[in-house]
Amino acid sequence: MTDRERLIRELMARRGLGTATAPPGIPRRAPGTPVPLSPTQEGMWFLDRLQPGSPAYVMSHAVRLTGPFEPAALQAALDDLVAAHEALRTRFVDRDGQVEQEVLAADDPAARCVVAVEDLTGGSVAEREAAVADAVRRETETPFDLGRAPLVRVRLGRLDREEHLLVVSLHHIVADERSVDIVLTGLLDGHHRHRTGSGAAPAPVAQFPDHVVWQRDRLAGGAADRAREFWSTRLEGFSGLLDLPTDRPRPATPTFAGRTHGFTVPGDLTAALDALGRRTGCTRFMILLAGLQVLLARLGGTDDVCVGSPVTLRADAAQQDIVGLLINTLPLRTDLSGDPMLDEVVTRVRATCVASLAHAELPFERIVETVRLPRDLSRNPLYQVMLVVNQDGPEGPRGDLTVRPVPVVRETSRLDLTVAVRAVGSGLAGLVDYNTDLFDEVTVARLVDRFTAVLWALATEPHRRLADLDLTGYAERRDLARWNATDRPYPTGAGLHDLVRARAAVDPDAPALLDASPDAPARPPLTYGQLVADADRLAARLRDLGVRPDQPVGLALPAGPAALTGILAILTAGGGYLPLDPAHPPARLRALLTAAGTTVCLTDADLAGRLAAPPDPADPDDRPYAGTLLVVDPDGRPTEGYDGAAPAGGVPTPVHPDQLAYVIHTSGSTGTPKGVMVSHRTAANLALAFADLHGIGPGDRLLMLPPLSFDASVGDLFPALASGAALVVHRQPAAITGPGLAELCRAHGITLVDTAAPLWARWVDDLAARSGPVDAGPLRAMMVGGEAVDLDTVGRWARLTDGRVTVYNHYGPTEATVCATTYATVDGAELPGLTRLPIGRPVPNVRVHVLDADLRPVPVGLPGEVYVGGTAPARGYLGRPAETAVRFVPDPYGAPGTRLYRTGDLARHRADGTLEFLGRTDRQVKIRGHRIEVGEVEAACAALPGVRRAAVVVDHATTGSRLVAYLVGGADAPDGAAARAALRRRLPEHLIPAAFVRVPELPTNRHGKLDLAALPAPADATDRPAHEPPATPTEKAVAEIWADLLGTGPVGRRDNFFDLGGHSLLAATVVTRIRAALGVDLPLRALFSAADLAGLAAVLDGDGPTPVDHGDMLRAEARRADDLPVPAGTVPAVPEHVLFTGATGFLGAYLLADWLTHTRATAHCLVRADTPAAAVDRVRANLHRYGLWRPEYADRLVGVPGDLGAPRLGLTGATFADLGERLDAVVHNGGVVNFVQPYPVLRPANVDGTYEVLRLATTARPSAVHFVSTLGVFVTPSRTGTLVREGDAPDDCDGLYDGYNASKWVADALVRAARDRGLPVSVHRPARITGDARTGVGNVDDFFSRLLKTCVQLGAVPDIDDPADLAPVDYVGAGIGHLTRTGSTSDHHYYNNRTITYAGLAEAITGFGYPVDLVPYPRWRAALLAGPDVALARFTPLFGADTPVRTQPDFDCTATENALAAAGVTCPAADAHLLHTYLAAFVAAGFLDPPGRTRG
Repeated sequence: MTDRERLIRELMARRGLGTATAPPGIPRRAPGTPVPLSPTQEGMWFLDRLQPGSPAYVMSHAVRLTGPFEPAALQAALDDLVAAHEALRTRFVDRDGQVEQEVLAADDPAARCVVAVEDLTGGSVAEREAAVADAVRRETETPFDLGRAPLVRVRLGRLDREEHLLVVSLHHIVADERSVDIVLTGLLDGHHRHRTGSGAAPAPVAQFPDHVVWQRDRLAGGAADRAREFWSTRLEGFSGLLDLPTDRPRPATPTFAGRTHGFTVPGDLTAALDALGRRTGCTRFMILLAGLQVLLARLGGTDDVCVGSPVTLRADAAQQDIVGLLINTLPLRTDLSGDPMLDEVVTRVRATCVASLAHAELPFERIVETVRLPRDLSRNPLYQVMLVVNQDGPEGPRGDLTVRPVPVVRETSRLDLTVAVRAVGSGLAGLVDYNTDLFDEVTVARLVDRFTAVLWALATEPHRRLADLDLTGYAERRDLARWNATDRPYPTGAGLHDLVRARAAVDPDAPALLDASPDAPARPPLTYGQLVADADRLAARLRDLGVRPDQPVGLALPAGPAALTGILAILTAGGGYLPLDPAHPPARLRALLTAAGTTVCLTDADLAGRLAAPPDPADPDDRPYAGTLLVVDPDGRPTEGYDGAAPAGGVPTPVHPDQLAYVIHTSGSTGTPKGVMVSHRTAANLALAFADLHGIGPGDRLLMLPPLSFDASVGDLFPALASGAALVVHRQPAAITGPGLAELCRAHGITLVDTAAPLWARWVDDLAARSGPVDAGPLRAMMVGGEAVDLDTVGRWARLTDGRVTVYNHYGPTEATVCATTYATVDGAELPGLTRLPIGRPVPNVRVHVLDADLRPVPVGLPGEVYVGGTAPARGYLGRPAETAVRFVPDPYGAPGTRLYRTGDLARHRADGTLEFLGRTDRQVKIRGHRIEVGEVEAACAALPGVRRAAVVVDHATTGSRLVAYLVGGADAPDGAAARAALRRRLPEHLIPAAFVRVPELPTNRHGKLDLAALPAPADATDRPAHEPPATPTEKAVAEIWADLLGTGPVGRRDNFFDLGGHSLLAATVVTRIRAALGVDLPLRALFSAADLAGLAAVLDGDGPTPVDHGDMLRAEARRADDLPVPAGTVPAVPEHVLFTGATGFLGAYLLADWLTHTRATAHCLVRADTPAAAVDRVRANLHRYGLWRPEYADRLVGVPGDLGAPRLGLTGATFADLGERLDAVVHNGGVVNFVQPYPVLRPANVDGTYEVLRLATTARPSAVHFVSTLGVFVTPSRTGTLVREGDAPDDCDGLYDGYNASKWVADALVRAARDRGLPVSVHRPARITGDARTGVGNVDDFFSRLLKTCVQLGAVPDIDDPADLAPVDYVGAGIGHLTRTGSTSDHHYYNNRTITYAGLAEAITGFGYPVDLVPYPRWRAALLAGPDVALARFTPLFGADTPVRTQPDFDCTATENALAAAGVTCPAADAHLLHTYLAAFVAAGFLDPPGRTRG
């Protein structure tokens, strides 16, 4: 008994609950009594319906056995256990909408569990260990069918004569951890008894189904009401959320994809923790829970933490030996507010456990119902992290056997994190199951290190406060220091002008500046020699006017020769330049010049006149400028007092590195602008660092677009001029279009461009809307900054420029000297899962820290404020010492006297050391308890079809804060309802904006940043439509069901089931009621996926209740292409650009390889992937899988990240149009092949995807479409026994009820309708496609491969009078490839009429070395059902009780066979030779054991 079990008993006894919780015995239920599901089982059954086939709730234990072992004794022991425990003979059945547990009789053959035996003896020691790990993994990741008993599996692997692997698996719905131990121990003890002939095992005192019935009655009493009251109070005000920092955004629906990370707690720490427990009266579980909750509080930035933990309900001796689900999960919520000391934390956690365990009987599902939190399918309710402290399993000697545990490494995770700990020796061993949708391995490893650090602190530093706990360990500090090791030996004594003068001395005739502005007169480039000479002359004049070191000098000139000369002259004279925007009002310019204390301002004649004009009398703050206005001409020469002679003593004034170089006012400020003073030291470091990072040198030309008054201009001017490159200025950046940019680059030889991210994004949109690749001349680098950079834009840019241009993301506030960090990429392919570019790493000699409020390093992955140090911080704010002291703080990590600039920006370190920008500290978004990263929502909105750009802001409405999305798009952009429905498929509910506003463009200020103030205000109410009554019969029927179940008033077409108060458990009842009322079996997930009642009704109408309705619906669907316009034009005889769908599939690999081998076409592959590179990687891996990859294919593969089931194939409007313009042909082989799913589930990919392919092929000019259909479109009752020729159209769909063939029938009709309208279309209809006839390589997961293996496993082949047709994939691929490459526009069939009978199948299998018998079908089916471990186990629903008969027609494929034979393509016979080729490949792949070995 565990310490928690003892504590529960003690608490129950104190509260007078001992009799109720520990009854004298659980009464035996009366025969025939229906056994309901316990509340915990209901939850698991619901999740199984929601995620069919998920192994998330498979529980497995594995042990290694050394000693004499007899498989027959193990089987006998297993038979005893199944007979003894009803839970092991239970299946779950739906009876009239109520799910019940049905216990099979002990002698029912369907209840028998057969031990799966496999041979793991081959290979080296390392190979055997790998085989052990693989066997355990396969067993753990194999799901159960809850409708089939038994829900237990046992696998035995032979490693040596006296060395075996034993794996036991049960579904959690009938077992807990204790149950798995009971079964494992029972097997080992039973093996010993049967082997030695000792006595029988004692029968269990009680059975789990009896416990369920008894528990149901108890929950109907007053004790449950008191427990509900406790939990309602205990969880009052709790959001149910734990926002841990994740490596990727949380998906809308968890996939349960996971991995396991192991760790240990050393013996000395374990002893210290146990000592702490003794001092505080805490169990080991409580101490570990305290440590975990402290860690989660710090990581999640909260003081309200809830962790789930399973608690046993085995409070009576009679319950100890029951196999069943006798646990409950408690949400253990601890208040950690007030920054308590760690000893106080332990006290609070103990109080949490004591109070919660005293009310442990109320099932977790009832607790959830009591609290009624908002629905959120993206996470588990109440808790997302679980702590499990397990007992030791069987280990050590067991009879004649030595038992050692084998780690079970999972590939699933039920929660975000599950921490399981058990005692091992003097220490503890732990496993962390983590969700790989959210976390990377390195992140979990760091989490474990922090957990260990917290446990040490609990044990040794009880008086340390929670906020003072340092989670950054030694290894992490070492990483942080390494990422900040940016030292470069740049010269430190030179001024900015010295760097320019040095380049001029090397090559005075090199061009320094070209003016590409539309209003610029034609003139030769300004050379370095001219620039320095003119600057020296102007500097002399400035000295005459009293310019001295550290003095700001105004510069009110547009970018051009005069401005550049003026900047260099001011620096040469010893002053610092203060650039002003000439377009600003004169009053503002005068105020800035005066506030900065300037005595001289360089300007042109026009602006000088306006600046010298009398102040505006209506503006009391407008004052005359008292300084000198030095007017210069377009070349930077003074217009007065200049004789053109070289100045006497033109030697530059010496400068100190810390002397003022320039003053730039912060952009976007409110009130009085702040002038940021930057020294020569920091600016010179930026110039040299940028030149290094971007490879700038002589011959480069850099297009500078930021105005001089914007600090980004500094990052262009001096890196270029210090490197011998030329600047190209353009004073009207907003007038540059995407094509205009390309023309600029070609005309002026531009190699680098610097611009604001929004302007660049607009260029990408412009270019994507045009056809063909972009010729940007010698352009090699695009430098962007100012706002977050969408990875989608990066990917489109890379595709447009063929990956020739590197994108540099620059981050840095003005106070950190333009740029503190950079990130370089070509296409972002190295960033799977992210939506925006990181801001990268520090530039040379710059340090960037992510710190908390006490200036301590924030652990990797956690958000903190960005502080910039090293050479980057500016001197401060001009004339504002108090503000300077607040923002520029002493650097605790640098040398004495150094400072950090506090940016006010939030960021976090990614695992690789790059920084991810998260937003502003003063704009943190937290709505209804959810911490929200606005960028994640923006990226999802921008990815909506028809949307070009998106911005999401927080609107602080009177009803509370809400998200508002602003969308820029065309006429096809979604409205609010459509956008919300689309986003619900990608994002959790709390990330869906409450309102959507369509705008023609996102407003930006003159620096290219989003102008939030200029966004239109959203409406006061959300844009959800008003009540709209149900319209169709289906809508009315569903509305009545909802209203009845939910007790609401009238239900409208736009109402959402869950918004009306529905919940997950009620969802199952809805499905049952719909089945009863409409005769439609609705997938449970459809209820969650549908946006509203109308959407759900549409799904139901897609799979109507009668055969007539079904056929009419399919025929209506097939008419969608009737009005598809086909543009005029011809298709090239030799296609150059071809789109392939389904290229990551089996047949798709052969089709693609055929085209790549026999043509020079570029293959564009539509693949579900985050980036084009990831898409190509998937295609390449698939070709490798079937031995088809050739290195020469690489240059002709183009990845197209998309989705067949999404509008426009998941592409943006511009990308879709560009692809349609470029393509010559489409080989459409993609789709979902599933013979179980209904039509509505398959419709998006198979029907809508085909329609989108046709739209693509008719977008700009016609593209040929080669569609791979199936001969299944002819398998209807009216065709049975007939002969189908290739000229026959599949015009009959009545009786075509399976979803797959129905979806292909509609798609087939769509493409043929497009052909009738003039589009070049060919249709290819294969039947059964089998492995490669030459190599035998095939898809071992398909039906036929599994049939062969099952026949080998059972030693039997069914006697069925319906020969098997086998068309090898190399034949089908070559045939379709040849006919599509030669431009066929006909229909072609690929049925191999050289079939093989099932008797021939048995003979071929036996001839290969596997003895099998031809047996009657009923006998074969019985063996199949009795073998849950056979390869066809998951296909058993397809095998009815009656012997199958042929229902399909015969197929005449003469036309296709003759055409292919003329090209040297022939189909081999389905004979013993072909079967032996396949069987040999199965053996080579490990799918089958070699003949002569144990079956299975």
